[in-house]
Amino acid sequence: MAKLHADFNGTTYEVLATADILIPSYQRELLERWADEIGHEWNARLFRPVTANRRLDGTYACIDGQHTLEAAIRRGHTTIPAIVLDGLTLQEEAAMFSDLNSKRRKPEAFDLWLADFTAEREWAVTLHDIATRYGLTIAKGGSNPGSLRAIGALRELILKGQEDVVDDTLDILTSTYAVDGPYNIARTERSLIVGMVDLIVRSRAFDAYDKSLFKRKLARASYRLLGATQPITPDGFQSYINSLITSGTIVVPALNSGGGQARIYGKSFAIAILGKEATARVYGG
Repeated sequence: MAKLHADFNGTTYEVLATADILIPSYQRELLERWADEIGHEWNARLFRPVTANRRLDGTYACIDGQHTLEAAIRRGHTTIPAIVLDGLTLQEEAAMFSDLNSKRRKPEAFDLWLADFTAEREWAVTLHDIATRYGLTIAKGGSNPGSLRAIGALRELILKGQEDVVDDTLDILTSTYAVDGPYNIARTERSLIVGMVDLIVRSRAFDAYDKSLFKRKLARASYRLLGATQPITPDGFQSYINSLITSGTIVVPALNSGGGQARIYGKSFAIAILGKEATARVYGG
């Protein structure tokens, strides 16, 4: 095929027949959803050529871009631009695949939000509007009161059309913990948010969700620690979870199954708000 040009490393760009590019065994398993999404949102401005190695036997091995290749095939394209390397061994191909997928610095969730907010993309604007409604500021780091850092988890919900869950979650947490909003240590804050999200989604499925009730119950919730009654505050939530484990209310293996941290915090919220019987129904024991 005709060569287009060579980059500063001398790597050639060629137009290859899609049928001539093979998927080697070291490639990850094809994610159908991702290939479909690339094909659905095919955008020439965002397109990147695949990277392929021309092996000594004349075949081509796809080192990077197999989902783009699959999307192109599904869209009916018979050719695709490719960065073509020549004569790499199988071991060199596999090493390059590993480097390409492990040595890229992924943008942080805040950076993606800021870029999409600047571009006025719907999910980012929606998250900003909901956060602002409850006096929260979307933040990259730090521990300032009112900072919101659980951006990735909330983005996924909004993209799934569940912005009402995001709204209710932040409403409940900021109403209950009105002094400084969700606890301002990023890891704990995220756990509180994804836990409340988990509980809201599950309780809705069992017709056990009432936002006003959730607020009232959580505001009054307490637990026993060293013989004293303690309020369930964000900064004491881990101690509350430990007390549930110690008392046998929550069994450790159950905490580590399913949704992981979301289940841990969600089930703990459920016990404080719904009680043990309803929690068993919502969480299956």
